Amino acid sequence: MRLKPSVLAISVAMAALFAGFGSVAHAKLTAVGRAGESTGVALGGERVLWTAQKRRVLAVRSAPLAGGASVEVFRHRARDPLIIGDNELLAASPQRAALRAVSIRSKPRRGLEEVFVGSPSGPFSRLGLPASELSSTQLEVGDQVVAVTGLNRADQRLVVIYEPGLPPLSRRLPESAKPAIVAGDLIAYDVQHDGPTLTSEIVVRDRRTWALRSTLPVADYEPDYDLAPDGTVVVVNKQGGLTLVSPFGVGRQLPRPRIPMSEPRFAGSMITVKRGNGVGPEHVGIVSPMSGQARRLGPDTFEVGAMATSDRGVTWEANGCVLAATLSDPGAASVPAGPCPRAEAEMTLEQTQKLRGRVLRIPVDCISSPTRACHGELRVHEGHRVIGRGRFAIPVRGRRKVSVRLKRAPGRRLTRFVRTLGRLNETSVDVTTITVDPQGRKSTSKGPFYLARP
Repeated sequence: MRLKPSVLAISVAMAALFAGFGSVAHAKLTAVGRAGESTGVALGGERVLWTAQKRRVLAVRSAPLAGGASVEVFRHRARDPLIIGDNELLAASPQRAALRAVSIRSKPRRGLEEVFVGSPSGPFSRLGLPASELSSTQLEVGDQVVAVTGLNRADQRLVVIYEPGLPPLSRRLPESAKPAIVAGDLIAYDVQHDGPTLTSEIVVRDRRTWALRSTLPVADYEPDYDLAPDGTVVVVNKQGGLTLVSPFGVGRQLPRPRIPMSEPRFAGSMITVKRGNGVGPEHVGIVSPMSGQARRLGPDTFEVGAMATSDRGVTWEANGCVLAATLSDPGAASVPAGPCPRAEAEMTLEQTQKLRGRVLRIPVDCISSPTRACHGELRVHEGHRVIGRGRFAIPVRGRRKVSVRLKRAPGRRLTRFVRTLGRLNETSVDVTTITVDPQGRKSTSKGPFYLARP
């Protein structure tokens, strides 16, 4: 029996869409390089880009998506100290890349924001007016286009669009508008509406003519969404699942997921997401927009950091590592061999112990490991001094209470202080969790452990 041409075309398209979803591929998850604090990531064609910051130096490194040696493609030495946590903004396409650097001047004491643009392989150059006058900037890159959203000196929110061969195009945005998203010839932003229900609206426009293409009312005050070049919008709904809205305003809710999703990103014919309930570990997953079927792409981690996608793959930061995968990669349960630590354990958050004696019983979760267990050590600090240690071996996805005996003198001081607390009061000690993988690489995390009177 022969299929009609239209049916045949649909069948071929569906087969292509699901070819990378259910098949076993030869490619695999890649540990691209070590990440620092507030690392930004991006995909520029077949290259993974990420930021590396140290004191007054902000650099961009690049490595192949399929794995390989990394090289430095840009280095910026600021005159003033860089603000850690504000230099993670990096965006790229196969043709263009953009980076934001923020430093603090002592005289006059104010922040200095600079935006650099170049190709994914370098070199980069500083953007001039009008973007150089903006503050609180956000970046988006689509093909050859760079969009810079920020506030001018009159506190007006603008988006400045840079396209090769054309003068910069400035557009005024509503005061409550969030950073713009660029996809093909379109640009989208969301506007918040104050009131009893705290709703918002996603606005899609032609980035050249500024003609209105569509508006989408959203029940969330801060919608979590992405835009495709054809005008399709994907947004996270109240159930933690995804809703697809066509360019004509027709919505289709995908099946409710077993694991809540966030930060959807179009990636070729698929959608990548962060999957987690906000309490336990999370991981990067991939969703079919046709069936809503979701599967794991990366291993569990305490928190997925920055994430970026392209038509071929996805890259993200987790546990001090930059990871990358193609869309056809099979799911990975642990970090592969390479430059990064492969095991991760975390002290369970918001735990309180009624202190009796000098022994702390600290709960620890083994999040992921290439072996059957996480091995490591807990260290309790008083300032810069270590006042107690306890070793652990915890099965993967398991939780154990680790005993840490405090040294005699600091333990007595802490016990006496805890006894002076009121019934509703608590104090805390600083705890460092050090996990060691089979290759000897260490993963470190820090947090408070709370104590109350007996």
